[in-house]
Amino acid sequence: MTLQAQRLTTGDDALARAVFDAMAAGFEESWNALSDGYLTRLLARQDTIVLGVFLEQVDPANAVGGLTAHVLPMTKLEGYEIFIYDVAVTPAYQGRGAGTALLAAIRREAAEIGALSVFVPADNEDLHALAFYEAWHYSILDQQRIGCLPRGEAPGRVNGTGPVRPANWACDPPAAVPSLTLADYQFGPVSDVVPREQIGMG
Repeated sequence: MTLQAQRLTTGDDALARAVFDAMAAGFEESWNALSDGYLTRLLARQDTIVLGVFLEQVDPANAVGGLTAHVLPMTKLEGYEIFIYDVAVTPAYQGRGAGTALLAAIRREAAEIGALSVFVPADNEDLHALAFYEAWHYSILDQQRIGCLPRGEAPGRVNGTGPVRPANWACDPPAAVPSLTLADYQFGPVSDVVPREQIGMG
């Protein structure tokens, strides 16, 4: 079985739709279809990374998962980090190398732009995800307790801390879920960072 991971860019609309469908299946969720104009603009952004992983050859019918990430300019020094927003693989291909292909691809993207790190949030209770990232030498950056609101309660911060959680993300019953941030530091020093205009951020 051959898996190919590829960054999707302008003109890859059909591939992207198939990848997002595969990711939704991996999360066992129903995702809203993006409008043509929105998807075209999304794929044209150099600071938004959409990776797809395909079985045998790059074709919409062969999409088995994907990864979305954002290139973030830093403020404490001149450089960039990559934030992995979502990564998912269809159930039939989980544990068969698709996730590994995606992490290898995001590492290549990070090296290409001279990113200082790649980081990803993960629930402390998701032992499979934690083991997966740690196998790729991701290390724990910090830990915070993210609270879940009772359904129907107005969005807001829990106990004055943590991110704002929309009401439709709430847990029922309310609970505190430990959240970890893991990071991968496998890229060049600050002096190797690519000027922002070269990645379309200027």
